[in-house]
Amino acid sequence: MSLRFVIVGAGPAGTQAATTAARLGADVTLIERDIVGGAAHLLDCVPSKSMIATAEALDDVATAAGMGLQVAPARLDLDALRARIESIVARLEQQSRDLLGSQGVDIVRGTGRLVDPHTVV
Repeated sequence: MSLRFVIVGAGPAGTQAATTAARLGADVTLIERDIVGGAAHLLDCVPSKSMIATAEALDDVATAAGMGLQVAPARLDLDALRARIESIVARLEQQSRDLLGSQGVDIVRGTGRLVDPHTVV
């Protein structure tokens, strides 16, 4: 008998449940309306950490003269920072998709809801 799992939400808990169930031999479908890997993680944590790292790098440049280094004044390129963040988020989401795919997990873009104990629509 084959087990079939439908998991709603591809955040950290959903992706972990999906890969574990797939490794144990279940047929797994993962439903996600937004971003695979977790919107909070990829759309909040990653961008804020990237901005913090950029600010720290700017601070390092600003204090370099006190360490005997001659540097040109640094300036922030917001378009480049935005592109860097988008690139990181896209790469991390793709890594999550690749991992799930390698485990045989089917990903469906959309929303799911339980209509009874055995049915998701």
